[in-house]
Amino acid sequence: MASKEEKRLTFEEHDQLGRERYADFLIELAQNAESEEGSYTIAVNAEYGKGKTTLLRMLASKIREEYTSMDKPLIVVEYNAWKYDYFDEPLMPLAMSLFKNEALADENGFERAAGRFIRITRFVASLSNGVLDHFSGIDLDSALEKSKITNSTEDKFFQYEQAIDNLCDALSKAVDEYGKNGKMIVIIDELDRCKPDFAIKTIEITKHLLTNKKIVFLYALDMGQLQKTVEKAYGTGMDSAGYLLRLFDYITTIPKPCINEYIQDKIRDIEDEQFVEAVCREFENCFSYFHLTLRDIERIVSTYKLMYNNFVKNYKNSLAHVFYIHLLCLRYKKREWFECLTDETREIPSDFTDLYQSIDRRYGRMSKRILEFSRARKIEMIVDDKGILKIIGDVNYDYLAKSTKVKNIDVLYFKDRIGVVPNPEAQFGRMTERLQDNMIIGHVLFPEDLENFKSIRARSIPEYIHQHMEFFDFETGLQKESDGSEDIAVESAQENEENK
Repeated sequence: MASKEEKRLTFEEHDQLGRERYADFLIELAQNAESEEGSYTIAVNAEYGKGKTTLLRMLASKIREEYTSMDKPLIVVEYNAWKYDYFDEPLMPLAMSLFKNEALADENGFERAAGRFIRITRFVASLSNGVLDHFSGIDLDSALEKSKITNSTEDKFFQYEQAIDNLCDALSKAVDEYGKNGKMIVIIDELDRCKPDFAIKTIEITKHLLTNKKIVFLYALDMGQLQKTVEKAYGTGMDSAGYLLRLFDYITTIPKPCINEYIQDKIRDIEDEQFVEAVCREFENCFSYFHLTLRDIERIVSTYKLMYNNFVKNYKNSLAHVFYIHLLCLRYKKREWFECLTDETREIPSDFTDLYQSIDRRYGRMSKRILEFSRARKIEMIVDDKGILKIIGDVNYDYLAKSTKVKNIDVLYFKDRIGVVPNPEAQFGRMTERLQDNMIIGHVLFPEDLENFKSIRARSIPEYIHQHMEFFDFETGLQKESDGSEDIAVESAQENEENK
């Protein structure tokens, strides 16, 4: 059942990805679902961070608002599996959540259901290794002694079977009281975060024990990760795909979102209006070629907001805003590449070059600028004893919509202005130009960088960029998913379970 503290989500207010049509499909599927084996099970598949929880919370609100008084009424129960992960046996918390649902907890119906359900509670307690006693403070062993349950395995089996039948019968009658043609939709979320054994047992219970044609179980999960979980639990030799196909009557994958409006809403809350379009376009490009998830977007946006308020807002050139949102995405998704790009002593990986060459042809502009920057990183920056910033090397110099390469550049700091001198060693034609908003030096240095450079004291352009962004990091000390962290998490959970 959904926590009372959770904020209620609706499609009218929170559907930033245009998913209500997909939710309507799921509701229609549940209404017309029929299973020869009893309960109908639906897997809503999407990778971690793709918005499964938000979608299903909005779906639950829609059912409560629109489908409770129809010819085929629907009752919805939200069950957070991870909340009960500490139980060894998942049947009890799942069944309790069904009966605690406010739609079924009428005075008479709830009493009848609860009376029958006590038998299951007692039996499950005998298998729970004391975990219920730890969390509830109830001495269930004494309760079992008083209930005169026999110790023989055979008697326990038949009593368990009878208790399950009673539970299914109680559920049917409770749903019937709500409407003869009614159904209960049980949304089971956060299964990906549970211990492997608990997750698998939960699905098996809904398929093999709670065989009730009036119930539809709707799971939010990552089928790829669940398949790995099954292989960890039962061994890689088993047919994990076939096993899962037998557990679910229908498997559907959440459609790819329309990401444009979602990103625009996020960036518009941060950026100056004149830069919103350019930043959003680049963010959408990064979403595509870095394969970002919705959760990735949330983390990047929250960090970009901090970075914007700290220094990005000072840039007058939209290219600077675009550059830093791109670098932030790069740092989040490809940290090793970012570290190489901002350290001139390290080699640029070949896969970095391959990707940026391919996206340069497709997306252009910023990807091309970063690719060119990666090829021109070894440019020294020195402030001499006269206070002149000397940029030494083959430096790209963008000014007045023209791009040229010069041997060196001197930046002179006067009392009331900053001057730029391309090719200061030239015998003829040396000219000091006033620093302008549309100047870009070395592909990534903007006028605001030259104004503030002396306070950072970097020795090269890459080092300057790294120092500029050093407080805006995503490093946690944990291994990233790309480093195999998902497999490590599953193995760790299994080891903890075995150590119990």
